[in-house]
Amino acid sequence: MARKQRRGIGSKTFFDGLKSGEQDHYIEYLKNVHKHKHNNPTSIAMRRRYAVSVYPFGLHAADAATINNEANRYQVSITAQASAIADKFTLTGANRFGYKESLDSSNKKGQGFKPALMRITLYNPDTTPTNGTSAFTGREVKRYRSRSGSIPIGKIGEDFDGDYIERTAVLAAAVRGVSLTGEAIKTLSFENEYLQDFTSRGLQSLSDGKSEIPSISY
Repeated sequence: MARKQRRGIGSKTFFDGLKSGEQDHYIEYLKNVHKHKHNNPTSIAMRRRYAVSVYPFGLHAADAATINNEANRYQVSITAQASAIADKFTLTGANRFGYKESLDSSNKKGQGFKPALMRITLYNPDTTPTNGTSAFTGREVKRYRSRSGSIPIGKIGEDFDGDYIERTAVLAAAVRGVSLTGEAIKTLSFENEYLQDFTSRGLQSLSDGKSEIPSISY
């Protein structure tokens, strides 16, 4: 079942702020009676996953060489759409996301690791929104065409002793400081890394698969 609290609206404060009828609507939403309607569905090509590597925040790193050592890095996945969104920001140096597109046979695989994620939703504020109804509350809303991506993040050599909280602050400031053409940030959030049953699926390297990702203009 999909996580219903991804946008941070599953809190008591949010629920208590709803009117009686809206509370009923939200409860029905949690029961999957109401579902989101996407006015810009993601294509099959942009949903395709590729392999990249990161160094977990939860592991100690004595120096930059520890992080850059391929044998210490974990292979994880990124969608073509998330990669395309990340490329829009062209972050470099100490501001970069922390994933590497090039892979190495010594990278760790299937080690029960799920990376921290930076979730970004972009939209075009210059387009005309369509009228819709909120799946959460039943309220009338204005919807813009948008696209979202979950970008893996990890430790980087320039900040080898930094932690997750520090990196999210740096990345949030860096991303919001970029002037985009034809798009703007609608939402930005983070999810910390954690362990789970994760099995490597032999994904193609993103650096090898870049040419297969379609170019899309927004």
